[in-house]
Amino acid sequence: MRQFLLIKIERRENTAPNVQKVLTTYGTSILVRLGLHEQETSSEGIIFLEVDPKGPVTEMVNALESLAGVTVKLIEM
Repeated sequence: MRQFLLIKIERRENTAPNVQKVLTTYGTSILVRLGLHEQETSSEGIIFLEVDPKGPVTEMVNALESLAGVTVKLIEM
């Protein structure tokens, strides 16, 4: 089984530093990271992660969801 997180960040300029702190905390569980944003037309951003299903994925999701302006979707395949 593979696990992926899609993270939507609103007001990226304010929210991204807190998201980065969480991702750094759980960095050993992140296998792939891709960030997407349009600097000129939107203040939103999307981060796509492939995470280690044996790692503390639930704790990472809970920490991210506790941040204002952050939405997280866990996808298992």
